[in-house]
Amino acid sequence: MKRILLFCLFLASSGQFSSQQSADKALQTLNENFSQESIYILTDKDLYLSGETVWFNAMVFRNFTKSDISTNFFIEIYDRNKKQILKKRFPILNGVVQGSIQLPESLSEDVYFFRAYTPMMSNLSEDFQYLKQIPIYNPDSPKKLVLDKISSWSATLHPEGNSFIQGIQSKIVVRLHSTGTPPSQWEGYVIEKSNPEKKISTFKGLDGNVGIFTLTPEKDKIYEAVITDNDGHQSTVPLPKVAEIGVSLQVLSEKDNVKYKIQNTAQSYPYYTVVANIGDQVVYKAKINQLRDVFQAIPTNQLINSVLQITVFDDKENVLASRMCFVMPQNLLVSVPEVKAKAVSTEKRGLNSFDIKSIKDVPNYSVAVFDPEDKKSLQDENLLSSLWLTSIIKSKIDRPAQYFGEKRNIEALDALLISEQWKMFDWKEIISGKYPTIINQSSKYISYKGRVTVNAKPAAQQNLIMLVDGDISGNQIMEVETDSNGEFFFDNLIFEKPIKITYQLNGANAALKSRTNVFINPLNTFIPLKKDLPAVEKYKLVDRNSSSEASQSAEITKTIEARKYKKNITKKLL
Repeated sequence: MKRILLFCLFLASSGQFSSQQSADKALQTLNENFSQESIYILTDKDLYLSGETVWFNAMVFRNFTKSDISTNFFIEIYDRNKKQILKKRFPILNGVVQGSIQLPESLSEDVYFFRAYTPMMSNLSEDFQYLKQIPIYNPDSPKKLVLDKISSWSATLHPEGNSFIQGIQSKIVVRLHSTGTPPSQWEGYVIEKSNPEKKISTFKGLDGNVGIFTLTPEKDKIYEAVITDNDGHQSTVPLPKVAEIGVSLQVLSEKDNVKYKIQNTAQSYPYYTVVANIGDQVVYKAKINQLRDVFQAIPTNQLINSVLQITVFDDKENVLASRMCFVMPQNLLVSVPEVKAKAVSTEKRGLNSFDIKSIKDVPNYSVAVFDPEDKKSLQDENLLSSLWLTSIIKSKIDRPAQYFGEKRNIEALDALLISEQWKMFDWKEIISGKYPTIINQSSKYISYKGRVTVNAKPAAQQNLIMLVDGDISGNQIMEVETDSNGEFFFDNLIFEKPIKITYQLNGANAALKSRTNVFINPLNTFIPLKKDLPAVEKYKLVDRNSSSEASQSAEITKTIEARKYKKNITKKLL
C-alpha cells in the first residue's frame, strides 16, 4: 500500500479560501502528534484448553498501513469479572509482533477477554484498543460453556449524510444490532403513521447487519419502519423527524471515482468547503461557491482501498453533512502471494507442504490453516476487515470479513458505512483545538528513566557506566550522563527474562561508590483497564453435570478430551 496519499485540490468554482484552513491544519496536527494506531491479532486457534500455549502474530497499523510509531506491544487477558489473569510485553518490529502466551492450567472454563494496545493508543480512547473474546475450556471445571441460543435484536434507521429533508429523495439504512447471532432472514416495510395500512416502501435484509430503501419524505409526515425476522419477531422503529430545510449529501463510490452531490434547501451560504480524509490525512479539498445539481468527482487513481470520509462545511467551519464510503470496493488492491502445493494428504497426521512465492518488498508472511466449513474461522473476521472496517468504527458488526471476500456485497458495505459515524476524531473538537493529552510518549523498545544520588543528593552532570546482562542482543555496556537533577534515560532494550545491571560512576573512588545510589523506573508500562468489559457473547456457563442443557458440540468435546489425554500422557512420560 502507498504510505503517502494524494492531496487533491479541486475548485468547483473560482475563488480563494485562504481563510478556510482550520480543518486542514487541525487534521495535520492530529496526524503529526496524535495519530491513531490500530491492532489486528491472528491467533493459531479460535478456542483453547487451559494450560495450552496461544501463538499469535499481531500487526500494528496507522492510516491503513504498518505503523512506524510504536515499538512496544502490550497484551493482557481478563476474565468476565475484569480480573487480570496475565500480561506480557513484546517488541514491535517493522509493525509486526510475534509471540506466545502460556495459559495457566488452573483457568476455569469460561470466555476470556484478550486486550492489546501500544503506548500511543493508551493516550486515546479505550474504544480503539484491541479486545476479543476467546473461549477457554477446562474439563475439570464445575461449570461448562455451552452456546447460548437466545438471541435478540434491535434496529436503528440512518438517512444518508444524516439528513432527512422534505422533498429530497434519501437512502435510508436499516441497521440491526444483535446480541448473539442475528436472524438469518429479515424484512420490513415503511408506513406513514397516520395511515398504517398503506406500505410506502419495502425492503429485505442484505445480510445480518443492514437493509436499505429509498424515500422522499413529505412535510409534517411521521414515518415508521416495521421489521420482522424469520422467527416472527417484530419491531417498529420511527424514522427521524422530517426537516423542512437542510443540506443533503449523496455519494457514489465507483471504480475510478468517488462522486458526491450536495443539495441545499436552506439559506444560501457564501461558499461550502468539502474535505475528504483517509484516516487523519486529507486527500481532497474543494471550495464550492455555487451548488449545481450534478455529481462532483474525486479521482481514486492514486488512493488506496480504505474508508473515506467526506464532510461538507459551511463558511464558518460548521459541519453540515458527512458520509463515509469505501474507496474502490469493486477492486480490492491486495497483493496475494502464489502458493504452490508440494504434498497434499487428507489422512490423519498426513504430511502437507507448500511453497510460497514471495512478493517484492514483502519480507515475511503469516500462514493460517483452518477448516473452511468452520463458522468460527477467518470467515468471521480477518486482517482486511480489521484494517478497513472494525478499526474505524465502534459498533459491533456481524461477520465483518464478509465485506471483503470474493462474494462480497458492495451495496451492503456501503449501507453499513451510511449507518456509521467516523469515530477516529470529531471535527468540532479538533477544529477548536481540543486534542488528547499525551501522557505516555512512545519510547524505543524497553526504556527506563533513572536518578543518581551521592550522599542522598542529586548527582548532576555525572557519567554513569552500566553493564546490562541479559539483553536479547547479549551483554551491553552503556554510558549515560545525568542532567542537572541527577536524572538520566536509556532505551532500546529487548529482553524476556530479568536482566542484571551493574553500575558505577565514571572516575568515582571507593569511598564515593559506597555513597552512590541509582533508582530506575520503567517507561511505557501497562495501563489499567478503565472501562467495563462487554457482556459475554454467544456462550453461557451451566453446571457440568446438568442434563437440562445441551452438551458441548461433539467436535469441541472430542478436541478437549484428546488434548486432556495428551497432557496426561506427557505428564506420565516426564
